[in-house]
Amino acid sequence: MCGICGFISRGHLPGDSELRATVTRMTRTLHHRGPDGSGVWTDMRAGLALGGTLASKVVFTLEISGRLRAASIK
Repeated sequence: MCGICGFISRGHLPGDSELRATVTRMTRTLHHRGPDGSGVWTDMRAGLALGGTLASKVVFTLEISGRLRAASIK
């Protein structure tokens, strides 16, 4: 399993450190969804923050049709 989280701040545009701290806390709550890795990405100008966790035995690929496919690694 993997997990993804994020938010958009429309009114108040927080600084990068505030965006990063908030999405990092959100990502930590997803640890059980993917204990093998995690990461965050922020765009301060857009007020956008994304975070995710990774289970190393699952690979996701985005097909041209826009569908997300998952495959297990054995």
